[in-house]
Amino acid sequence: MIQLKDRIYALLKHLDIEKAHIIAGGITSPIEQLSIDEPKLFISLTLVCPISINENLINKRDMPFAVVTGDSGDITDFVMRAVAGKEISEHIILKKYNPKVWSDIASERSEQLLFGIMDFLQNIDKMVKHKRVIGQIDQGEVKEINFRVQGEGPPLILFPLGLAASQWDPILGKLSEKYYTITVSGLHTEPTSLLEIRCGTIGYRRVLNSMLDECSLRPGLNILEIGCGTGAVARWLAEQTNRSNPITAVDINPFLLREAELLRERDKLTDIIDFKESDVHDLPFADNSFDVTFSTTVLEEVDADQAIEEMVRVTKPGGHIGSIVRAVDMAPIFGTELPEQIKTKAQSFVQSIGASTNGCADITLYQKFANAGLINLKMLPQFDLSGHQRPALVALAKSKLNESELKIWDDKVDSAIDAGFFFIGLPMHVVAGTKK
Repeated sequence: MIQLKDRIYALLKHLDIEKAHIIAGGITSPIEQLSIDEPKLFISLTLVCPISINENLINKRDMPFAVVTGDSGDITDFVMRAVAGKEISEHIILKKYNPKVWSDIASERSEQLLFGIMDFLQNIDKMVKHKRVIGQIDQGEVKEINFRVQGEGPPLILFPLGLAASQWDPILGKLSEKYYTITVSGLHTEPTSLLEIRCGTIGYRRVLNSMLDECSLRPGLNILEIGCGTGAVARWLAEQTNRSNPITAVDINPFLLREAELLRERDKLTDIIDFKESDVHDLPFADNSFDVTFSTTVLEEVDADQAIEEMVRVTKPGGHIGSIVRAVDMAPIFGTELPEQIKTKAQSFVQSIGASTNGCADITLYQKFANAGLINLKMLPQFDLSGHQRPALVALAKSKLNESELKIWDDKVDSAIDAGFFFIGLPMHVVAGTKK
């Protein structure tokens, strides 16, 4: 399999560039590792509200490094602890801001984010002159990396900004006035890679099947997926049902929908899956339109009561409705024996997953489905053992431990990994019900 570094080398060669400023946001671990393995690709590295930071990146820096955080919230606290007492080139703090991985950062904090990034980059460029590139708006694909270039100046690569709906668009114009900006996306960049890998794992599919088995799927029933992201679940479901069920999949995020449409075309599923940009709080469908309606890890990020009400409204009487949410009220399980104090502290990382205001990421999911008038409720709390997020989850767990506890953790976990049985079980709440 071609590694990310080889794809980026190929992209830079295609654009006749040797190295670039690189910025990534949210799910940044692949870019962090890339900077450790291939520092010569980087003029500088900026991480915007990352959910984890590789300790090796902080301890051994081979290029100017900046981190952007909010000033409150679990993600901010994690990053603050990671960089405490460490020397980094720049720490940009967004005032009165509690970021989530789905936050629309460039839209919500445009001026603060733009000023901080530009100040950091231009201070670097004053000290070291780099190749100035001039380009017109262009786009293409190299080694399955989709790219779009515009502007002029030193080269700047913008990896996706987490799950943000607007991505870099609110500040892209200003960045392009000073920099040759290259926005990249695709199957091999986060968050697309994370969502696709998650759906491809046996552990996650077991969780999906536990919900879908209660929805009595049969050929001809029409299905609605709420918050489809890259369409990974919709495409998998189309194949599982032998393409016998029309699937409508909606999301409010135009960036993820663009990714979804490209992957749907790749898999030749345009006649089975219909993607629509839509707000779950106000679905553009008539009452009683669908036989089965479901969502996966979406109700955490929206007004859960309003979303469930809309899911019920568009589902036919006798139809089935299901949902999966991450469970911040259940402790994760680790595939190794740990002292009770260390285990308890490490387990607390699930709180950093969190939920938005009025979102649902706990046991109240079941009551909400009952309050919506659904019957034949099936409550299925369980664990996702897929391991697709293990590096980030391990980093979050370790962030809660002191130096002596870290030594015990590393010894225990390394032994379990060597023996081939280490895992992290991420808790989930799963529910399915029937509309009267």
